Amino acid sequence: MEVATQLNGTVWDSILGQTKVAQEKGSDPLLWSIQVSSNLSSFGITLPSLELANHLVSHILWENNVPIAWKFLEKALVLKIVPPFLVLGLLSTRVIPYRRSCPAAFRLYMELLKRHAFSLKESTNLPNYQKTMSALDKVLHLSQIFGVQVKEAGALLVLFVFSIVWQLVDSALDDEGLLQLTENDPRWPVKPQDMDVDVHNMYEEKRKEYNKRLQTINVIMAVELIGQFLQHKSVCPLASFGYATRDAMDGSQVNATSAVEIITGLVKSLQAINASSWHEIFLGLWMAALRLVQRERDPIEGPVPRLDTRLSMLLSITTLVVADLVEEEESVAIDEIEYGLGIKHQVPGKRRMDLIFSIQNLHGYQSLLTPPQSVIPAANQAATKAMMFVSGINVGTPYFECISTMDMPINCSGSLHHLIVEACIARNLLDTSAYFWPGYVNGHINQLPHNVPSQVPGWSSLMKGASLTPGMIDALASTPASSFAEIEKVFEIAVKGSSDERIAAATILCGASLIRGWNIQEHTVYFITRLLSPPVPIDYTDNESHLISYAPMLNVLLVGIAPVDCVQIFSLHGVVPELACSLMTICEVFGSCVPNISWAITTGEQISAHAVFSNAFALLLKLWRFNHPPIEYGVGDVPPVGSQLTPEYLLLVRNSHLVSSGSFPKDPNRRRLAQVASSSSPGPIFVDSFPKLKVWYRQHLACIASPLTGLVNGTPVHHTVDTLLNMMFRKINRGNQSVTTVTSGSSSSSSDDGYLRPKLPAWDILEAVPFVADAALTACAHGRLSPRELCTGLKDLADYLPATLATIVSYFSAEVTRGVWKSVFMNGTDWPSPAANLSNVEEQIKKILAATGVDVPSLAAGGSSPATLPLPLAAFVSLTITYKLDKASQRFLDLAGPALESLAAGCPWPCMPIVASLWTQKAKRWSDFLVFSASRTVFLHSNDAVVNFSKVALAPPSA
Repeated sequence: MEVATQLNGTVWDSILGQTKVAQEKGSDPLLWSIQVSSNLSSFGITLPSLELANHLVSHILWENNVPIAWKFLEKALVLKIVPPFLVLGLLSTRVIPYRRSCPAAFRLYMELLKRHAFSLKESTNLPNYQKTMSALDKVLHLSQIFGVQVKEAGALLVLFVFSIVWQLVDSALDDEGLLQLTENDPRWPVKPQDMDVDVHNMYEEKRKEYNKRLQTINVIMAVELIGQFLQHKSVCPLASFGYATRDAMDGSQVNATSAVEIITGLVKSLQAINASSWHEIFLGLWMAALRLVQRERDPIEGPVPRLDTRLSMLLSITTLVVADLVEEEESVAIDEIEYGLGIKHQVPGKRRMDLIFSIQNLHGYQSLLTPPQSVIPAANQAATKAMMFVSGINVGTPYFECISTMDMPINCSGSLHHLIVEACIARNLLDTSAYFWPGYVNGHINQLPHNVPSQVPGWSSLMKGASLTPGMIDALASTPASSFAEIEKVFEIAVKGSSDERIAAATILCGASLIRGWNIQEHTVYFITRLLSPPVPIDYTDNESHLISYAPMLNVLLVGIAPVDCVQIFSLHGVVPELACSLMTICEVFGSCVPNISWAITTGEQISAHAVFSNAFALLLKLWRFNHPPIEYGVGDVPPVGSQLTPEYLLLVRNSHLVSSGSFPKDPNRRRLAQVASSSSPGPIFVDSFPKLKVWYRQHLACIASPLTGLVNGTPVHHTVDTLLNMMFRKINRGNQSVTTVTSGSSSSSSDDGYLRPKLPAWDILEAVPFVADAALTACAHGRLSPRELCTGLKDLADYLPATLATIVSYFSAEVTRGVWKSVFMNGTDWPSPAANLSNVEEQIKKILAATGVDVPSLAAGGSSPATLPLPLAAFVSLTITYKLDKASQRFLDLAGPALESLAAGCPWPCMPIVASLWTQKAKRWSDFLVFSASRTVFLHSNDAVVNFSKVALAPPSA
């Protein structure tokens, strides 16, 4: 070791001596670089040399800070004798602090940045790239400063670019006297330092005015460089794709436009504006989607889209985007060949080749490719499939369905890289030659495991004609289909099969194929949407709608796609307008039915028209921002333009899909959407086609705009209000006065249970609910109804017709924002108390906001005052916590929960922490989500909090 160290020292002494001689003679930099390169090669040193980079920078700064030495360094960079990124990193920490005393050196440093910092692709292909980035991490302390532990060179490269921009921003702010306005020190040394040597002799600068002018020019150049970094084709796409994918994950709303269309448009714009290569575009897109998945590795549990939606973005949406872009280029080439030569064949384009290279390059980003726990089996299966293929073992699907990675004789651990490759193979973007890429599989096997059963229920059995037994249904619902043919087979069963087969097919479609069938997910989404609008049978002659006979299948579909992640997946694929149209039709039909019939399903459960309507209605309302505060709405039938999605708007978008395929024949995404839209009806559909829905929607807007009016004594609505109030409060004895007198002035009672559960159409009930809720809340406010009785009665109403929860939400939302109701004490006697954990919530909020410089207002002045909430909000939260956290209730809580959060956030502090405390007692596993939601509301109630947070957010954190 000592001999090697001495030899190493001799090498660099020789190189630096050679450099000093060339410097004194004024040798040609090219000649010097050739000699140095030759000498290093003779010593067996691989180029580019990390050691030479350190020695050259140390040589120049500051004993040899002369033009010829900088020229030598520039030539070494051009000829890749030294790694550019490492040299730039070393220079940044040494030159920037001395930019005022040595402005010429700072100017030369920025010139090198302009020439070499933007050659990202070229530099990443150099030898020793991984070692270079590891050395750069040590020089700039990237992992430490950014608080992340990364080993992949690609991830370090991103941090390096950010660090350079950050240093330039700090130096420019400091030179303009603005850095002192921030409260934190810069992450890297940028404060000007004085030289210990005679600067004027070093630079031969005879006048201070020259230094001053050069400093001014340097500030301008630094700002220009910052702009170039932010706009550069290799940097801008990474950030833009990240914003686009995160926006698509916003669980507060769904989107009427498909994520495929949005991202494809963004890709084309960035490629055109920045002149980026398709390789850079595709690589940036994959990395943005991978980062989106990695952010969900340790999620906080709550009623928001989670990992399944993010995996859909990575493995389905992103794959569709690149597939459409490749098809667009190659279809143009085919058209040109057909026009010129009259022949047609596959024409691989440049986009396809750049896509292949981008997927190959992903192998260098291992930290981004680690699969989340729930995806490990799928990743391992993809790796096993590739290993068996390269080993020359060709087995059929039946065998592969039975095999487990635990059965394999060697390690078959897979990653997200394997799933990306499989998704691209499924859409004909890659072929199985990808299995032979270096490092893609861990080895070969010589024989198959012997302990694998020959046949199990699965997709291959279905394709061979096996019947849908309970075991088969469970197997198909828990395992995603692997091909379009398999999922199409299930769709055909749903269309042509018996009633039981339709139910089975609907169960399968809403299972794993929807959530984890990334390679065929768009087809599953389209098939489900089409089944929600089944065609009228040719021989159908009944007067009632043909949808009535499909009630069991429709209910399975409605329940199956109700979870938040499922709704978001439909949104990503752009079928929300078509889904809304189908749901409006179901609601119109089943909401008009008298619930005097029921249907038995295979589980033995009985479902009624009310159940089908409620499930469809709750799902429909999730498709626009129904849960947002009423102040966002306009007054009248039509909200102001751009306020949010509405039923009218969703139908207009759906109608536009019908004509888009003809207007954009080369757009695969629009062709897909047009096919789905035309399956329900070939012509346009407007809200006037749904008169019952239109009446309810007008009442909904009217309830928001002004206090309730218009209930006339003796009308059918008045009679329904009386009937519902007596059903809700039948056990309450208030002498001669009932709750109904608050609104109607009449009293009625009955002990007949048949009367207490009236057989009324759902639309008639919904029309009466606002008046019912108003009467009950007024009675509570005047002491004629206890809080417990109020909540029990409202829960009975919601149990009778679950869809009434939506109208109750609408009414309470409007009344909370009107601010005319008194506040009530949440004391644990009349109303539920948050005292058990309110102080704990307060401490957690303070902990979350500790780093922001924001003071959290005390939740209870003096610690003894009971918490208060406005009466409608108290009733609202008390009603929601009566629901069980089971699957049946979850789809309705998903509707009410976001509305509750928005309303509580808009009420005076500390309403939201109180609501969070109450719900934390109900759902402890949602504690982190609820506390985080409560912490955000601090900024809604304190301008000082916003100012303080802005100062901290915009100030460069200290090292």
